[in-house]
Amino acid sequence: MGPPLRTGRLHKKPARKLHSSDTFGTPELCTWTVEPSTCRFQTRRPDFARKLSQRSGARLVAWSVHGGYLRVFEERIEPWRARELVKRFLTPTNGAFLDLKRPQSRRQSRGVSPTAGGHLVNDFSDLREKIDEAKHRLPLPDLMARLGLREHATKEALCMWHDDQRPSFSVFLSKNGKGWQWKCFAGCGHGDEIAFLVKHFGIPRREAIKRYLDMAGFPPSCPPKSHQSPESREYPECSELAVSSVSSNGQALQAELKTLAAHCQCVAPRTSEKKRFQLLRGLIAIQERDGRKLSNAEVTLAIEEWHRLSQSVLDPEETLEHHLLHGLAELRKVKVALGKEVIGQAVEVVLKLPVSDLPVIPGVRAPPESLRRVAALHRELARRSKKKDRTYFLSCRDAAKAHPGLSKSEAAIINNALVQLGVIEIVRPGEQIPDGLASEFRYLLDESENNAEEDGDDLVL
Repeated sequence: MGPPLRTGRLHKKPARKLHSSDTFGTPELCTWTVEPSTCRFQTRRPDFARKLSQRSGARLVAWSVHGGYLRVFEERIEPWRARELVKRFLTPTNGAFLDLKRPQSRRQSRGVSPTAGGHLVNDFSDLREKIDEAKHRLPLPDLMARLGLREHATKEALCMWHDDQRPSFSVFLSKNGKGWQWKCFAGCGHGDEIAFLVKHFGIPRREAIKRYLDMAGFPPSCPPKSHQSPESREYPECSELAVSSVSSNGQALQAELKTLAAHCQCVAPRTSEKKRFQLLRGLIAIQERDGRKLSNAEVTLAIEEWHRLSQSVLDPEETLEHHLLHGLAELRKVKVALGKEVIGQAVEVVLKLPVSDLPVIPGVRAPPESLRRVAALHRELARRSKKKDRTYFLSCRDAAKAHPGLSKSEAAIINNALVQLGVIEIVRPGEQIPDGLASEFRYLLDESENNAEEDGDDLVL
């Protein structure tokens, strides 16, 4: 007699369940659980970051310190609610969010949902999709700021491509769905971020697309390992180590160094020493922003790219070895980083001013000298502004340099006091994070108010 027959149901292998700590979402917006009832949201899009910051329970806990836009928020919220929030934000039918037309994959053709396994699969294989995503990561104003042209990224500015006496250049958000656009009304051209790179560097559109995608940080993620299914793919940038990985993103830094080299390339003979030193000042600016010293390999990469682009106008004896040796030797001589000239010069002027030449603060008797020094810095920057409306950018770190011993936080308090007193106004608030964008100000006092003492019973600080 044979062995007894087994009865009952056959046990099927249970389906994989979504673990509470799994990352859910796409590279542009994702969430994961850090502890029970607490989740984090990471986004690379300013519009998503703005909406998350408006949630009463959300707080900013991390941000990118290098290159592309990245923000991480934390909120006490159940994981299932966090996932629903991400899905709602990413819903293509909502006109405020990205509407990517992704090619149908094999799994979708077999009736498998793109959200199978609880994860939204984001395929950037199509070039058009990459460009659309890059425009969210690196919009035109941020691109221009990266190229050292932040003062031109306004609605009215002087054009950088012709001798402009009246503001004819404009950067604006299109009303017909084309995103950020630029236009020179004197005839230099118009277009989007890629058209800007074509015009600015004089390069073919194909090269501009490649350079723009590099600056935006593509490729955004690595393909899944062989033992991972598409449903369980986790995006490397959507982890708790995302900020440090972004700051050490070698590809993004290399792209930025090449862009800097292109910006400083020689376009006329006998300008190599001046342009090379400009390149070195740009390298120092990157070091100050990132808070670390560039490696010898990174400096060499920038100089090699600069030499390659400038070679057509260089003298035959100006070899790569010649410029490498001189560049490495001169790097220690750089005192002012690229983009700091105007502020540095304004600070020097303000520090040398006698107290009698400092601005008079309306309605305040005997104000502190620190208050008047910072006001004098605002006045000096307004005088030096090339914009029609005399606006200018100033960070709290630079404002603190107007008076010896002034801290960055004290400078921020003084700026707020000057706004309240009607000395300045904030045109565009900056980011209240380390190395965030500086605020844009406008100086409101007339020259007559700056050179005469006031009488009467005034407020005493």
